[in-house]
Amino acid sequence: MKNFIKSHWRLLLVVTVFAVVAIVFFNILWGDPNLASAIVAFGTLTLALVTGLHIVNSNEQEKHRRKERLLNEIIEWAIEVAKCGIERHTPELEVEDVGDDEAFSFVSSQYNKLDILQLLRARSEYTKEIAQKICPTLREAVNEVTNNLRNQLRILFGFKIDPNPIGIIREVIKNNEQLYTSAVKVIQEAAKIKTKEI
Repeated sequence: MKNFIKSHWRLLLVVTVFAVVAIVFFNILWGDPNLASAIVAFGTLTLALVTGLHIVNSNEQEKHRRKERLLNEIIEWAIEVAKCGIERHTPELEVEDVGDDEAFSFVSSQYNKLDILQLLRARSEYTKEIAQKICPTLREAVNEVTNNLRNQLRILFGFKIDPNPIGIIREVIKNNEQLYTSAVKVIQEAAKIKTKEI
């Protein structure tokens, strides 16, 4: 019995208060029938107020959940972009020391990401729009990633036209670094916004 009271004390308190108030109102209404209509009107207004407060609270919670979902989408997009720039962790390649086959293989591996980069670039327009609605500094970070994506695509399309891997390898590595760094910056900005609201 003690455990039941401990775990349900709030419910028991509400039921007790409701029972006491109901008995008091019943006694008042029994003595004065004109007072009944005033109490009913007051109860209706109270119910309307509580309902309105509940609706406002629900709308605020929905806005917060939507913002959280959009921030998660931006973070997921930035993680995918960072994966495309992850080769920044490869050892520094000396262009003069790399043979044609090795250079061609490296740039070809980058070129194989072209479809993914194009999809991420297309998705960046949507990401920029939602970032603008959330926070201007987040949009600036997303713009930087978009520019780096555009630059990486330009480099790789250049390789398609003029397949000279030695001349392009430094550009690819440098842009991979920028792509990765800018994507991490987006994740950090989004994380700041998320943690600010906790």
